[in-house]
Amino acid sequence: MTSSFTMHTTQCDGARIHVLPAWPQDWDVEFTLHAPYRTTIECTWRNGALERLTVTPAERAANVVVHLDGRDVRADLGRGQR
Repeated sequence: MTSSFTMHTTQCDGARIHVLPAWPQDWDVEFTLHAPYRTTIECTWRNGALERLTVTPAERAANVVVHLDGRDVRADLGRGQR
């Protein structure tokens, strides 16, 4: 169950981290996951919208891509949060 949840909420491609690549938009979720390069992703998706996304360390935010409405949107997190 854990690996299935992880695959739906985050996927890694080299240094790039894809957030919510296979998550149904109408399902709410809140999670904290550890990704490669000592990266932590904290995310809240509620009512079909991204409420919170925190990337630690903040320098890794440039490598985070959020999937919204079936398209990739590079996260503009500024200081690791959105």
